[in-house]
Amino acid sequence: MKTKITLLFFLLNGFCYKAISQEIQVTLAAGIDTTNNNNKKEIFKLWENYLNSHPDSTYNNPYWVEFEKRKYNSFDLINNAGFLSPSLYGLSYRGGKNVVLSITPFGELYQIKSLFYFSYPDKSIYPLAIVNYYADKENSNYKLSNYISHHTSSWQKRNIGYFNYIYHPNHPFDIHKANEANEYYMRLSKLFEINLDTIDYYIAENCDKIFELQGYDFVVGIGSDNNLCGFYDEKNNIIYSNTIVGEDYRHEITHSILKKFPNSGIFHLGIVTYWGGENAHFNKSLNYHIKRVNDYLKKHPETNLNNFIEDFYQLDEFTSPHYVIAAIFCHEAIEKGGIDKLKKLFSYGNENVDSYKAIEKEFGIKRNSLNNYLRQKISYFATHGFEIKFQ
Repeated sequence: MKTKITLLFFLLNGFCYKAISQEIQVTLAAGIDTTNNNNKKEIFKLWENYLNSHPDSTYNNPYWVEFEKRKYNSFDLINNAGFLSPSLYGLSYRGGKNVVLSITPFGELYQIKSLFYFSYPDKSIYPLAIVNYYADKENSNYKLSNYISHHTSSWQKRNIGYFNYIYHPNHPFDIHKANEANEYYMRLSKLFEINLDTIDYYIAENCDKIFELQGYDFVVGIGSDNNLCGFYDEKNNIIYSNTIVGEDYRHEITHSILKKFPNSGIFHLGIVTYWGGENAHFNKSLNYHIKRVNDYLKKHPETNLNNFIEDFYQLDEFTSPHYVIAAIFCHEAIEKGGIDKLKKLFSYGNENVDSYKAIEKEFGIKRNSLNNYLRQKISYFATHGFEIKFQ
């Protein structure tokens, strides 16, 4: 999973942060003629109404097609993309604007392309995302639908156990990896006493192509050198994978347990990394990342890990120390008390202070001792590696 791009990253910089508004200003790009085209006029109004109908809330929204409202628990998949926090719409309610760039016929449908952005006082703009949706006739009125349904209509489809695989035409499907993924998912669900649900599992070429199938032409964070990400949509039980990892993305499959542990805090990052295998984090193993973190710490003795959650969360776009350190605590929990100890670790809450409290209560390590403790642990595992426990 890519590290979340948060509101603080680009809004709380003194330029354009505003209190949460009830409306998003929507305009129409020059060149789109709605005067003599009633369909485009209706569709623009549909889009405007939708953006100001609280699309980041879960309710029976009147502007969306009924088929997808029945299919998904949270029907707007862009709203559940997972790497923006708050969501695209939640961010836009904080002073964002929208301009419809095009409304283009697509068979019997229309494709809507629009830009979400923020305005700076000097009239320059900060683009947030360019998104695509479709408008489809339903009972003589246009309603919105997800881009992904149409984008992947010609992709290959295959069902293996609890996984419905949808993969791009050039992907070499690996039945062995698919069977192993299904077996792992069943073991994981049994271990945590979670009901087995069917998972829609999309495989695109790379991270940029995942964004594309979700409906993005552009979103902040796209185009990184590390172009092999994945996501888990908890609300709709959807995994997005890339063709390198393919059918058995353990990191994302492990996210499925979090439905039962909504207060797992930083430790959910740890367990998806710890059990993530060769693709534990950014498509590299845990041992790879812990060596990188150890090398950095040896070169930077001034780095204080007593506040690691706030101050030591990103080396670069290839390694996030959060995932590595949290994986160490998950390993220690299983070593000391098995799955029951791990479950207890998941119970403290999602605030940073809750995670520090969990570390002190479950391991006896006070916050002012974390720097020495973690440096020793990271150095040890960087040299000896992990013996991964799965009980």
